[in-house]
Amino acid sequence: MTVVVYKDGILAADRSHSASGNHLYEACKIVRGKECIGAGAGSIVALANFERWVESDMAEPLTNDASEDMLGIAVSSGAVYIVSDGIAVRVPGDHPHVAGSGAEVALGALDMGATAPQAAMIAARRMGCAQYGIDVASVGVPTTRIYAPDGKLNVNTF
Repeated sequence: MTVVVYKDGILAADRSHSASGNHLYEACKIVRGKECIGAGAGSIVALANFERWVESDMAEPLTNDASEDMLGIAVSSGAVYIVSDGIAVRVPGDHPHVAGSGAEVALGALDMGATAPQAAMIAARRMGCAQYGIDVASVGVPTTRIYAPDGKLNVNTF
Protein backbone atom coordinates (compact mmCIF):
# COMPACT_ATOMS: atom_id res chain seq x y z
CA MET A 1 0.00 0.00 0.00
CA THR A 2 1.80 3.05 -1.25
CA VAL A 3 0.96 6.26 -3.01
CA VAL A 4 3.55 8.73 -4.29
CA VAL A 5 2.38 11.90 -6.04
CA TYR A 6 4.38 14.64 -7.78
CA LYS A 7 2.85 17.89 -9.05
CA ASP A 8 4.16 21.43 -9.41
CA GLY A 9 7.47 20.72 -7.66
CA ILE A 10 5.82 19.03 -4.68
CA LEU A 11 6.25 15.37 -3.75
CA ALA A 12 3.77 13.69 -1.39
CA ALA A 13 3.71 10.11 -0.07
CA ASP A 14 1.81 8.05 2.48
CA ARG A 15 3.63 6.62 5.53
CA SER A 16 2.47 2.96 5.64
CA HIS A 17 5.13 0.32 4.94
CA SER A 18 3.54 -3.03 4.17
CA ALA A 19 4.15 -6.46 2.68
CA SER A 20 1.53 -8.74 1.14
CA GLY A 21 -1.18 -6.24 2.11
CA ASN A 22 -0.20 -6.23 5.79
CA HIS A 23 0.95 -3.06 7.56
CA LEU A 24 4.45 -3.54 9.00
CA TYR A 25 5.41 -0.12 10.31
CA GLU A 26 4.91 3.59 9.76
CA ALA A 27 7.69 5.91 8.56
CA CYS A 28 8.45 8.70 6.12
CA LYS A 29 8.91 7.39 2.56
CA ILE A 30 10.41 10.62 1.23
CA VAL A 31 14.19 10.60 1.18
CA ARG A 32 16.42 13.50 0.34
CA GLY A 33 19.89 14.36 -0.72
CA LYS A 34 21.27 17.88 -0.59
CA GLU A 35 19.77 18.81 -3.95
CA CYS A 36 17.06 16.24 -4.65
CA ILE A 37 14.18 14.28 -3.10
CA GLY A 38 12.48 11.04 -3.99
CA ALA A 39 9.96 8.43 -2.91
CA GLY A 40 9.06 5.03 -4.27
CA ALA A 41 6.88 1.96 -4.05
CA GLY A 42 7.81 -1.68 -4.28
CA SER A 43 10.45 -4.09 -3.06
CA ILE A 44 12.31 -2.88 0.02
CA VAL A 45 15.56 -4.15 -1.56
CA ALA A 46 15.04 -2.08 -4.70
CA LEU A 47 13.84 0.88 -2.63
CA ALA A 48 17.04 0.76 -0.55
CA ASN A 49 19.11 1.14 -3.73
CA PHE A 50 16.81 3.90 -5.00
CA GLU A 51 17.04 5.74 -1.65
CA ARG A 52 20.87 5.56 -1.67
CA TRP A 53 20.81 6.98 -5.20
CA VAL A 54 18.57 9.90 -4.15
CA GLU A 55 20.59 10.55 -0.96
CA SER A 56 23.75 10.78 -3.12
CA ASP A 57 22.00 13.43 -5.28
CA MET A 58 21.90 10.89 -8.11
CA ALA A 59 25.71 10.70 -8.22
CA GLU A 60 25.96 7.08 -7.06
CA PRO A 61 25.12 4.47 -9.70
CA LEU A 62 21.50 3.31 -9.62
CA THR A 63 21.59 -0.48 -9.65
CA ASN A 64 18.80 -2.97 -9.15
CA ASP A 65 18.24 -6.54 -10.16
CA ALA A 66 15.52 -6.53 -12.82
CA SER A 67 13.60 -9.00 -10.65
CA GLU A 68 13.25 -6.34 -7.91
CA ASP A 69 9.98 -4.62 -8.73
CA MET A 70 9.77 -0.91 -7.82
CA LEU A 71 8.60 2.43 -9.17
CA GLY A 72 9.88 5.73 -7.84
CA ILE A 73 9.82 9.44 -8.50
CA ALA A 74 12.96 11.52 -7.98
CA VAL A 75 13.04 15.31 -8.22
CA SER A 76 15.98 17.70 -8.48
CA SER A 77 15.84 21.44 -8.98
CA GLY A 78 16.10 20.97 -12.73
CA ALA A 79 14.51 17.60 -13.52
CA VAL A 80 11.99 14.92 -12.62
CA TYR A 81 12.77 11.23 -13.05
CA ILE A 82 10.62 8.12 -13.05
CA VAL A 83 12.67 5.16 -11.83
CA SER A 84 11.64 1.59 -12.56
CA ASP A 85 13.69 -1.51 -11.86
CA GLY A 86 16.99 0.36 -11.73
CA ILE A 87 16.46 2.56 -14.78
CA ALA A 88 15.88 6.31 -14.42
CA VAL A 89 14.09 8.19 -17.20
CA ARG A 90 13.75 11.95 -17.25
CA VAL A 91 10.11 12.99 -17.65
CA PRO A 92 8.41 16.37 -18.12
CA GLY A 93 8.45 18.28 -14.83
CA ASP A 94 5.33 20.24 -15.76
CA HIS A 95 3.19 17.08 -15.68
CA PRO A 96 1.91 15.32 -12.56
CA HIS A 97 3.32 11.84 -11.91
CA VAL A 98 2.12 9.05 -9.60
CA ALA A 99 3.42 5.71 -8.34
CA GLY A 100 2.24 2.90 -6.10
CA SER A 101 -0.92 0.94 -5.47
CA GLY A 102 -2.87 4.16 -4.87
CA ALA A 103 -1.69 5.72 -8.13
CA GLU A 104 -4.97 5.47 -10.02
CA VAL A 105 -6.97 7.10 -7.23
CA ALA A 106 -4.35 9.86 -6.92
CA LEU A 107 -4.33 10.42 -10.67
CA GLY A 108 -8.11 10.78 -10.68
CA ALA A 109 -7.87 13.32 -7.87
CA LEU A 110 -5.21 15.25 -9.81
CA ASP A 111 -7.44 15.24 -12.88
CA MET A 112 -10.14 16.88 -10.77
CA GLY A 113 -7.75 19.67 -9.71
CA ALA A 114 -6.26 18.33 -6.46
CA THR A 115 -2.79 19.36 -5.34
CA ALA A 116 -0.15 16.67 -4.74
CA PRO A 117 -0.86 16.57 -0.96
CA GLN A 118 -4.62 16.44 -1.53
CA ALA A 119 -4.30 13.64 -4.09
CA ALA A 120 -2.02 11.63 -1.79
CA MET A 121 -4.45 12.05 1.13
CA ILE A 122 -7.44 11.03 -0.99
CA ALA A 123 -5.60 7.89 -2.15
CA ALA A 124 -4.39 7.11 1.38
CA ARG A 125 -7.96 7.39 2.66
CA ARG A 126 -9.17 5.07 -0.11
CA MET A 127 -6.39 2.56 0.71
CA GLY A 128 -7.09 2.69 4.45
CA CYS A 129 -3.74 4.10 5.57
CA ALA A 130 -4.58 7.78 6.14
CA GLN A 131 -4.31 7.34 9.92
CA TYR A 132 -0.53 7.72 9.58
CA GLY A 133 -0.79 10.96 7.62
CA ILE A 134 1.19 11.81 4.53
CA ASP A 135 4.53 13.52 4.09
CA VAL A 136 4.99 16.45 1.72
CA ALA A 137 8.29 17.88 0.49
CA SER A 138 9.93 19.87 -2.26
CA VAL A 139 13.55 20.46 -3.15
CA GLY A 140 15.04 22.85 -0.60
CA VAL A 141 11.97 22.77 1.69
CA PRO A 142 11.80 20.50 4.76
CA THR A 143 9.40 17.56 4.82
CA THR A 144 6.06 18.25 6.51
CA ARG A 145 3.63 15.67 7.84
CA ILE A 146 -0.08 16.24 7.18
CA TYR A 147 -2.83 14.35 8.97
CA ALA A 148 -6.33 13.51 7.74
CA PRO A 149 -9.04 15.56 9.45
CA ASP A 150 -10.45 13.91 12.57
CA GLY A 151 -13.07 11.37 11.66
CA LYS A 152 -12.05 11.45 7.98
CA LEU A 153 -9.68 8.48 7.86
CA ASN A 154 -11.45 6.24 5.35
CA VAL A 155 -13.72 6.36 2.35
CA ASN A 156 -16.83 5.99 4.47
CA THR A 157 -16.27 9.42 6.04
CA PHE A 158 -15.74 11.61 2.94
